[in-house]
Formats: sequence, structure tokens, C-alpha cells
Amino acid sequence: MTSAGRDPGRPGAAPTLTVTAYPYELDLAGSADGLAALAGLVAAGGGRLPCAGLDAVEVRSSSRPGVSLALDGLHRILVITGDRAGLAWLAENLADIADMTDGGHWHLDPYEGHAYLRAGSLPAVVNSPYGPMPARPACHPPDGPPER
Repeated sequence: MTSAGRDPGRPGAAPTLTVTAYPYELDLAGSADGLAALAGLVAAGGGRLPCAGLDAVEVRSSSRPGVSLALDGLHRILVITGDRAGLAWLAENLADIADMTDGGHWHLDPYEGHAYLRAGSLPAVVNSPYGPMPARPACHPPDGPPER
């Protein structure tokens, strides 16, 4: 499936996006189409997208380098502000999550020297449309690693 396609098992379903604001972190989840719509909005450099959990996600362009995720609690919106290069990088990462074919998530944690995330930005977790991490075989058999 690509981000342009519908979620499997839900033909014709409307795109969904949910933003949950915890005290010190954001959690973003949604359908592949919902996450792709967010990626498109970020790539466009501006606009507003309704969501569940909050009222909307709003993207704003800025000449200041980097990207910031902030919560406007008064208006119940997630505000993503950034310069062209930073927004393009974030949009590409969001599109990659929308295109995932199995479960997983991506941590967007601000730190000094981050490639595009500004210091002071809220950290976020973006979840795959397919839920949590997929079951993977253990690295070692249940009785422990092989002897050498």
C-alpha cells in the first residue's frame, strides 16, 4: 500500500488522525491516509487539518531554521512551525510512517544538534497505521544464546 491508497480492510474509509497531548509528549496515530494527509499539509508549508483528540493540526511557515511542535491549549490545536527545509524533512518522515506495511512507531525527540527539530519543541511519537511493533523472532532460542 502507498500513502495514496486506502487502508487495507477499510475500503472507502475516511482518513483519520488522532493527536493525544500528554503533559510532556504528543502521540499521533491514524490511518495511512490520515498520516499521508498530515505529511502533505506539512510539505505544503501551511494549512489546517481537523483531528480527533484535539481540534486540529495547524502548519505555519517560518523563516527561522528548524521545526517546532507546540500545543496551543487555548485553541486545542497542535501547531507545527518551521522553515521550508525542516518542514520538507518532517513531511518525508511522516510519509514514510504512512507507507509502513507493518506495525511500529517513530520517536521525534528534540535534542541539541537535531537535524531539523528546534530545541524546546514538544517530543512526539508517531504510530504506524498498523499498530504496535510487529512480532519478530527472538534473536536467541528460548534457552539462551548458543555456546561458543
